[in-house]
Amino acid sequence: MATMRISPTEVQAGDIIYVFRNTNDANAFQECVDTLGVKYCELELPAADKRYAQNDLSKPDPAPNALI
Repeated sequence: MATMRISPTEVQAGDIIYVFRNTNDANAFQECVDTLGVKYCELELPAADKRYAQNDLSKPDPAPNALI
């Protein structure tokens, strides 16, 4: 799976951004995913945190003040 580096300690794989405590851990995770896949690397190199990536931050929320 292709990965994208978000910051020195954050790596995006698919729809998830993985956050690591340091750059070395992020590097190891990114290399692992590029060769072996996310599921294996999540177990072997667990992230300190993870979150869903936003689809497109350049598009504003169509109704940010709408009442539900």
